[in-house]
Amino acid sequence: MHNADLLERIKTTLDLCKPLKEQENRPSAFFIVMTGAYRRSFYTVRSIWELGHHEELGGSVFVLVRNLLEDVVSIETILAGDADHESARFFEFIRIQKYDDLRFMVSYSKEDASMLEEMKTVAKDYEAYKVHYTDKRGRVYKSWNNKLVGQMIRELKANCAPGFNAEILPLLAKIYLDGNRKSHFNPSDILPYLYEDAQKVDSKNHIDEGLITTIALFARLTYRYAVAYMTVTNDYQYDDLIRRAIADADYAGMSL
Repeated sequence: MHNADLLERIKTTLDLCKPLKEQENRPSAFFIVMTGAYRRSFYTVRSIWELGHHEELGGSVFVLVRNLLEDVVSIETILAGDADHESARFFEFIRIQKYDDLRFMVSYSKEDASMLEEMKTVAKDYEAYKVHYTDKRGRVYKSWNNKLVGQMIRELKANCAPGFNAEILPLLAKIYLDGNRKSHFNPSDILPYLYEDAQKVDSKNHIDEGLITTIALFARLTYRYAVAYMTVTNDYQYDDLIRRAIADADYAGMSL
């Protein structure tokens, strides 16, 4: 596959998916999360498409593909349980997150009276909700389900979740690992930049792998959204998108 073909395919898919991205009907708690996640992922894919025209920007592409992977894995994890219950827990976690964020900021702004006052209000919510986000050792969660992306991928694999087939799992694992390293100050990522030829090869490989993985992951997300919407509303207006998602996934080697 040539990168030009992959980029053209991504652009065509984005154009076709605009109506789904813009739709406002949210018939359940899950669709509130799904709508926001899909819109964010749509713009992530568009950014990948723009960066993908420049072979020297493969590292940046990989960081964005890793973000897209987290969105897809998180939606799959929500759907693996009671989707509406898990979606509600996802948004309620903001009460824990806001307290942690404010506590962090207060440590740098102790004289900010308005922040200290807000901290008192937020702390009440935190105390009321933290019981729902505390592990067996009494530690409060650091994320909405207290799981790292790698753990969620392993669980989806163990449960034979559609889309996480043996053919594509090694590539998803590489995206997760390298994407994490590229998001931080890491020696294995810094090293290739010391040698121009090595950096060019590294970047080109990341473009090649990143674009095909983007097609697979966005196809999975589009398929999940369109099928769930059709099932709940009995509205078949996104039939063409479902067929496009199946074709994209097949093209990229991911089963749906």
